[in-house]
Amino acid sequence: MNATNSAQAWARSKSIRQATGLSSTQLMRYADEGLIRTSHVKRPGQTRGIRFFHLGDLHQLISAGIQTPATIQTKKSSHHH
Repeated sequence: MNATNSAQAWARSKSIRQATGLSSTQLMRYADEGLIRTSHVKRPGQTRGIRFFHLGDLHQLISAGIQTPATIQTKKSSHHH
C-alpha cells in the first residue's frame, strides 16, 4: 500500500460528516461499540491530538445496512394490509 492509498484509508470527523451526515458523536459511539477503528494522533507530551476514523470500517458498517429494493418494497406493501 503506498502513502496515497494509506492516507485515503483514514479521515477526520468533519470530512465524514460532510460526506455522510454522521456526527462526530455518532462516529465515537460506533468506535466505542467496536464497529469502526480510530487513531488518536498526538505529539509526545500533548494532551490533545487529532482523531481519525477508518473509512474501510465505516464503509462496511454502511454496507451492512443496505436493503435491496425487493426488501423495501415488501416492507411497504405489508403496511397497506
